Amino acid sequence: MVSPYWYISVYTKPRYGPAIYSRCRLLLTDDGAAEDATQETFLRVWRRLDHRVPDAHEALYWIYRVAERCWT
Repeated sequence: MVSPYWYISVYTKPRYGPAIYSRCRLLLTDDGAAEDATQETFLRVWRRLDHRVPDAHEALYWIYRVAERCWT
């Protein structure tokens, strides 16, 4: 089991949370929907930590892929 602190550090790092929100905002063109998609993205990341923990180099790319599934 991955420590919840890893998830918290990923979400609170300035480059991950705002980056995912910005991407959602560009695609959804609505602040509320972008916030919901960002939150859903990180919930899905949290649920998948038992199965997949990316290294530091691919973490953002992996989170982007999870977010793309929230948009569709």
